[in-house]
Amino acid sequence: MEAAGGGWSVIQRRKDGTMDFQRTWKEYKMGFGSLFGEHWLGNEFVFLLTSQRPYNLRVEVTDWDGQQAFSHYDRFYIGSEKQNYRLFLKSHSGTAGRQSSLVINGADFSTKDMDNDNCICKCALMLTGGMSEVKVHINP
Repeated sequence: MEAAGGGWSVIQRRKDGTMDFQRTWKEYKMGFGSLFGEHWLGNEFVFLLTSQRPYNLRVEVTDWDGQQAFSHYDRFYIGSEKQNYRLFLKSHSGTAGRQSSLVINGADFSTKDMDNDNCICKCALMLTGGMSEVKVHINP
């Protein structure tokens, strides 16, 4: 990925709706889709990767009118499966605002068959996917 100087690995891409992101815990654990199209890299792989050394996270969003925004975090990692792949974020900057990070920082990962969000609304079902709904990149 070439944004912000390049060297980024794409862990999630959602672009045109061709991939169904309403998946099971096991599918999110192992990953699905095509690296060159819509995909989720896999929670277990992201855990193993981010447990090795510090990573930055860049989240890019584009609205239906083509307006782009991003969020950058200076530190990003997820916990192990025993920790429900809990998300940890630190030091936000960018143009997308940090409202979503206030809600999801420290949150356990949820899927349609494994509800860990402590919300009666079942967020994974309501948002038609797992933890997030955007293009996500990591960089050491």
